Amino acid sequence: MTVNYYSINGCKYEILAGKPVIIAPENADEAELEKYDFTNLDDGRWIRWLNKVERNYIVSMMKAEQKEISITAEIASSEISADTDLESDNKTANNLCLVSLTMVILCLMAVRPEGSSPFILLAAMSAFIIMIYVRKKYPKNIFAKILMVLYIIGFVLATLIISLWIMFITSRGGSCNDWLKW
Repeated sequence: MTVNYYSINGCKYEILAGKPVIIAPENADEAELEKYDFTNLDDGRWIRWLNKVERNYIVSMMKAEQKEISITAEIASSEISADTDLESDNKTANNLCLVSLTMVILCLMAVRPEGSSPFILLAAMSAFIIMIYVRKKYPKNIFAKILMVLYIIGFVLATLIISLWIMFITSRGGSCNDWLKW
């Protein structure tokens, strides 16, 4: 795939160390390369790490089977809209986390010792699935990270408390059905 980056023609699009880059041709002017934030590697090649907008543009052009792609100021200036997209992504992730947390809190409030609806378990599972989805789709979201840690701690504590309660009841010679009598 040939990419023309501003006045630097003949760059090659590649993935380097898991990140998208364009590699400048060997005969490119070093002053121009430095002007457009190209980095000189130890092996002598000049590369430019692509931002999200540039990568998405190149990938969309590749899907359209373009043989040669030009990145100009118009494409690069759309980076502003990419920042807005990141903000809206973060807002979406936070809203989903709030939905998940609200569902868990409502489930905890609805649990009764004498029995609960199976819908409570379904709602709790849905809340965990939402949290997992948010962590997968928005891995840098801090709220989702904190929520995941809180859910894991809560699950471990609940498992520990239930296990200790069962051991306490059975050590007193009773069955788990007698736990309300204590």
